[in-house]
Formats: sequence, structure tokens, C-alpha cells
Amino acid sequence: MSALRAVFLVACLLSGCSSSVTDGPPSTQSAAPAPTGQATRGPVDPSEPPAAQNQPSEETSPEPAQPPRRVDAIDAGESHTCALRDDATVACWGDGGHARLGSIHPTSAVPVEVEGLRARGIGLHRYGGCAVTLEGRVECWGISNLGRGAIQERPTPIPGFEGVREVFAGNGLCARFEDESVRCVGPWRHDPPADVTRVRELEGTGQIVLGPTACRRSEGGGVRCFVRSRDGSNSWARVPGVRGDHIDGGGARVCVPTPARIRCWGSTDWARRAGQFAPDVFSEEIVGARLVATSPYWICGVTDEALDCRAQDPSVTDLRLPWSRPRIVAVTAAREPCVLDEAGRVSCVRDGALAPVELD
Repeated sequence: MSALRAVFLVACLLSGCSSSVTDGPPSTQSAAPAPTGQATRGPVDPSEPPAAQNQPSEETSPEPAQPPRRVDAIDAGESHTCALRDDATVACWGDGGHARLGSIHPTSAVPVEVEGLRARGIGLHRYGGCAVTLEGRVECWGISNLGRGAIQERPTPIPGFEGVREVFAGNGLCARFEDESVRCVGPWRHDPPADVTRVRELEGTGQIVLGPTACRRSEGGGVRCFVRSRDGSNSWARVPGVRGDHIDGGGARVCVPTPARIRCWGSTDWARRAGQFAPDVFSEEIVGARLVATSPYWICGVTDEALDCRAQDPSVTDLRLPWSRPRIVAVTAAREPCVLDEAGRVSCVRDGALAPVELD
């Protein structure tokens, strides 16, 4: 062993070098292992920016899914239907002629949102509809139901209807105001006042319908309707023998469900002018109905087991569509009847069956 190697060996022993010494030159020290628990990366891509090289990799979390919009209310005209959603938007479908859908839009089987409208209540009539805006105004669209014949292509404020809580549209226009008064304008009086007029006979709790005439169902179930007698005088008369939990007016008739059948009466002059009502003229033998809807096309009743609709055209087949859950809370009887269930979903009759309507 040379003197130089001997000196090197002594120095190694004194300094704690590895005991493995070879005859060749000393090897370079290997890289220290990563501390326990620290993730190691593979070879570094020289093209990767330094900042990116030093950042731990993270997976992007997906956006949380938005819950589907519920429907709070539905109503229908003669051949169109609208839904009020829980975000205060309104969507309509069906016959789009004369701006029935709240815009100049063609007939649509798919709901079309009424642009610019935010509402807390809706009420439809034969050729259009009205809504109570979030600010308490009444805005209407379609052919005017106030006896004026104008077409409103988009929701238009109706003068005299501010501070409103609930709206009723049909053969005229009525509203329940924040002070609990009911005020109306329109042709159901035959000599309608030009200005909005208070109608005390329609005040109080209960439902109001503006079918061939104005009627109110009280909380006790009794019904009173406006009558124009032969001598030209106006009065309000109780409809005899009728008591029920719901009422609807449309298609020249007013209907109330009773335990044995749906009882309806019409607007023929002999009945109205004589101050008499014949509540069985249009009755349908739908037993156990708790909700009713009527139109020129159908008289529909909702029982706990089915949607039962009787066609008013003899050439059209009646409908009886089983339904149990979720419970139906509203029904309409336009050209295609629709129901709203307690889960906030709408289904309409299409091809002889109830099909869900996509309103989200």
C-alpha cells in the first residue's frame, strides 16, 4: 500500500467514512431520501414553470347542482296554460295566438318564459292572462278581458290595480287588495263601469271566479253569484242546494264539486235574467271530486284516485287517468288538462296519458 493511500485510509477512519472502500476513486454521495410522509414527484419537466413545479396538484371540485324549480300555481285559459314558479318567474305554453303566452310567440308545447315578469300570483282568461307583480301591481297580456278588445303583446300595468294581493281574471278583472277590499272592472256586469269599482259582495274569505258571471264561494261552501234581472236591476243571489270545497268558472259555466257529482250552471239568459240558477244543467257524475276545472272542452274532477275529465264534445272520448301520489293540489281544463301536485310538479294530458311538463 502506498504512503498516500495509507494517509487517506487513516483520515477516513478518523472522520467516520463508510467502511466500504474500493480501490477506485471515491464515489459521489447519493441524494438523501425524502422525509417520511412527504409526497415525491417524478422527473421534473423542464418546460413546466417553476411556480407550477412547486405547487401540489389539486382536483377541481364540481359546482353543486342547483335544486329544480318548484311550481307554486297553475292556471289556464281556453287553450293555453301558465305556471308560476317558486323563483317568481312565469312560463306559459299552448296556443300563442293574440299574445296569449305573454309575447308574440307561436303556439308552443314547450313552456316559454314571460320575459321581464316577476309575480306572486296569476289568473288567466280565455285569450290571455294577468299577474300580480312582486310590487303589487296587476299586469295583463293577450286580448284585453276588460271589454276593450285591445291586444297587449307583453305584460302591461292596469291602472287602478296597485297594492294588490290576489288577482282573478275571466270575463272581466277583479283583485283582492292589501286592505282586503275587492275591486273589479270588466264586462260581467253588462254595463261595466269605466273605472275600477269596489264590489263588497265579493269581499271576505273564499274563492272568486269570473265565469259567465261573478261568483264567490264562502269558507262555509255556499255560493252567491251576480244576477241581472229582466227589469235591468242587478242583484246577488245564492245558488240553491250547492255547497262544496272548490269552485271554477269557464266555458260559459260555473262548477262546484259535491260528494255525489260535480254541479254546474250556465249563463243562459233565461237563468240569469230570471234571477234563477239551474245547478244541474251541466252536471257530471264524478263521485268524490274535491277539485274541479271547467272549459269549453272539459269538465274535470280530481278525486283521491284519479283525474276524471268529461269531454264536452260528443266526438271526444272521456278521460279517467289513475293518480294517487303525490297529491294533486290544482287542476286546469284547457284543451289539454293539467294538474299540479304537492311536490311542485306539473303534468298534462298528452296522447291520452298524464306526462310531466319540464318547467325547470
